[in-house]
Amino acid sequence: MIEECGNAHWDGVRRMDQALFPEYAEGTEPWSPGRQLDDPASRTMALVSTSSGVVQGYAAVRPTGEVNFRLNLMVDPAWQRKGIGRSLLAQVENALVALGAVSVQVRVRADLTTGVSFALSSGYDEIHRMVGMSLDLRRLDHARLRPDDAVAEHGEIRFTDLGAEMSEDPEWVRKLHELHVTTLESWPNDDPYRPNRRPSLEDFDISSQKTAGHRNGSRLLQPVETMWATAALWAPPFIRPGGDGG
Repeated sequence: MIEECGNAHWDGVRRMDQALFPEYAEGTEPWSPGRQLDDPASRTMALVSTSSGVVQGYAAVRPTGEVNFRLNLMVDPAWQRKGIGRSLLAQVENALVALGAVSVQVRVRADLTTGVSFALSSGYDEIHRMVGMSLDLRRLDHARLRPDDAVAEHGEIRFTDLGAEMSEDPEWVRKLHELHVTTLESWPNDDPYRPNRRPSLEDFDISSQKTAGHRNGSRLLQPVETMWATAALWAPPFIRPGGDGG
């Protein structure tokens, strides 16, 4: 049975997330690529598939633009290959079409081949892959951070933070905003149906209290590849580039 996800289902959804991604359970990973658990406050809708009160599958979407959405979908390992994922996907896509959605985006870890096959067979097109890396500062060799001679020839390289830069140069945020806008056109877009938005300077304003990087990264340069895929959602029947809907 597919129904709206409520508070009574949330413990089952978390258990399913831990069964699918046990490596994220301890919360020590600086990044959780391809994880399908989301912030309930960000969701437009969330559905669960249940049997005798047991949560078998979960699907939720959140907006990434006015007519663009991101989908999270997972099925308990004990209930996979029984059509639950496709039933959830179909119901979510129908609801998105009713909302006037133009595209929906999914993220799948490249090493989870079953998930990749499911996305592609459902009519989603791969648009790019992302590699995540983390740095364990507890084992950092500072000598490795020294610039090589070729880089050093072009000027001094120093390590700093946002607060220091903003105190020395009040125009620093504006300059960083200009750099961002200049490079935006060539930056990979995770959803070709939603062009990269050019943020205003007000949107781009950065608090000096923010810091970059992960202070407790658990691995040193550990790559994790994530596949991003998207599907166009026009009026039914769905017209998906490169696929007939699976």
